[in-house]
Amino acid sequence: MPKFKIEVEVSDQFILDVMCTMVESSYDWFTFRNVVRNEALDILSFEVADTEAYNEYDGHDDGFPWETVTPMSVAHTINQFFEIKPVNDMFMGYLASAVATDDAGDVDANLADDLLQWTVFDKIIYA
Repeated sequence: MPKFKIEVEVSDQFILDVMCTMVESSYDWFTFRNVVRNEALDILSFEVADTEAYNEYDGHDDGFPWETVTPMSVAHTINQFFEIKPVNDMFMGYLASAVATDDAGDVDANLADDLLQWTVFDKIIYA
C-alpha cells in the first residue's frame, strides 16, 4: 500500500493552544509550576513533574528534576506522534485533523495528556 508524507505548517498559536489544553485539562499525575503566560494569557512555557515521583521526593523543589515544556518541545512531540503513532487511530485522526486545519480544538484533554506524557517521558505511561 502506498504511503504519503505530507508536510503541514501550523501557526504558533496552534502550539500555544495545545499547551493551554495540556495545563488546564491535565490529570492528577502531573504537578505544574512556573507557568509563564503572555499578555493574551497564552501559555509560553511551564515546568512539570510526575506527581507520584514529586510526592515521594517529599514535595520539595530543591534538587527535584522538573521538565520544562516549551512550544519547541511540544512541536517535536507532535512530529514524533506522526512518525511513531503511539496512540490509537481515533486520537491520530483528531491530531491529523487539528494539524491539517491549524485548529487545536480537536486536541481534547485525553490527547493533550498523551502529548504531555510523551513530551515528559518519551512514552505514554498512564492510559
